[in-house]
Amino acid sequence: MNGEMIAIIGAAVALGVGMFGSTRWIHKDLVKLRTEMSKLGRPREGDAQIKDEMKAGFAVIADRLTNVGDRLSKVEGVIEGMFWSARNLPLPPDTTREGAARGSAAS
Repeated sequence: MNGEMIAIIGAAVALGVGMFGSTRWIHKDLVKLRTEMSKLGRPREGDAQIKDEMKAGFAVIADRLTNVGDRLSKVEGVIEGMFWSARNLPLPPDTTREGAARGSAAS
């Protein structure tokens, strides 16, 4: 394995670990938030501002997770491109002659 391949795999693993860690962090925060909200009971009128702040925070978190996922997919594409497979190999030339092609070859 060459150094580039090892670096790409290392970057993919690091991004995956970061993504997993982020989701665990979000999960713990949501559990904590649910616990706090259940203690408060029914939301009051002043809680609308808190809801708006929460929605904005969740939007930021979703954007960050999407960015990590996009970066990871780019790394996966590079890794996939480093390996030659049957789909990357050129197709053999078409030797069958049918229809007009057969008529032009016979003349």
